[in-house]
Amino acid sequence: MQCFTVPTSVKLLTCMYDSINFMTTSAAMMSFMKCVYDALELEGVFMFDMYTLRGLAMLWGVGAEIHTNTSDYFVATSSVHDKETQIATKSFFGFTRVGASWRKWQEKHTLRAYSVDLMTEYLRGAGLELLSVWKWNLDASLSRFDDDAYRAFFVVRKAS
Repeated sequence: MQCFTVPTSVKLLTCMYDSINFMTTSAAMMSFMKCVYDALELEGVFMFDMYTLRGLAMLWGVGAEIHTNTSDYFVATSSVHDKETQIATKSFFGFTRVGASWRKWQEKHTLRAYSVDLMTEYLRGAGLELLSVWKWNLDASLSRFDDDAYRAFFVVRKAS
């Protein structure tokens, strides 16, 4: 994500489901935003969602859970959240049935939360203009952004 290109500039880019939270450093975020700027036509729009500071802490937080448990698939998770860095790491431990046996697998996902103010700075630094930010509710509806938001939905454009 930090070095993508498109063959021709586009009118619309989207990046959904917390993908941007995988940018865990300022350098990574700025590199990504510069790629977005380069990919967009003049006045092109970029829409994305991400966990808020509150959302990452509350929804990923610290703890363990059984994520999925079916006759062919089992996943357990363990999460750690660092309030100082706003970075959360979730480890996934799973088993998938393959014929008569089970395949064991493991993944680790590391995300960082950013404030709307800091995201606005990154956007401006890349030449992008924030048009609006919305609260992405747990039922996937949008409403006016507030401090209780777990997720934020941004609409930005390439400034003229």
